[in-house]
Amino acid sequence: MNEQDSTTNTPVSIDVLIRNLKHRDRFIRREAALALGKMQAQQAVDPLIALLNDHRTVWDAAQDAAWALGEIGDLQAVEPLIAVLNKPFVAGRAIEALAKLGDPRMVEPLIRLFKAQPVSSIATILGNFGDRRAVEPLIDALQDRDPSVRFQKCTRKKCQRCSNESDRTNYG
Repeated sequence: MNEQDSTTNTPVSIDVLIRNLKHRDRFIRREAALALGKMQAQQAVDPLIALLNDHRTVWDAAQDAAWALGEIGDLQAVEPLIAVLNKPFVAGRAIEALAKLGDPRMVEPLIRLFKAQPVSSIATILGNFGDRRAVEPLIDALQDRDPSVRFQKCTRKKCQRCSNESDRTNYG
């Protein structure tokens, strides 16, 4: 499978895009990561993980690597994505990618992150995933001062999958 080069309208091979993940120009690295994600290039998983973890890379290239890993859908990316949740400019894309992957290993790290920083996007992911471990932190978030966090509470339908009848009554 090939991606088209927008400037010359010629096909670009996956191998070239993978090599471009190591290019000195960060914009070329970014474009390569995005193209590989769009192509869902399975053979790019390891090189994208390397870009995600490269401490010399600029955060925007790491963001694009996280996005691409979510698009590709290989569960090998779960642990590396969890490991970058502490990188401020990469965490958002890593969270999105983890949600796409839908692996239960994401639940505990997302709960810890949610407790430290209760934002609605994480509440939505945890609520939609429907894991019992997220029920208590989501109930606690209903007391949050931020109305957007309270708004993204677990729906009755999701709670039926992850909690018993007495717990669901707390969701109103």
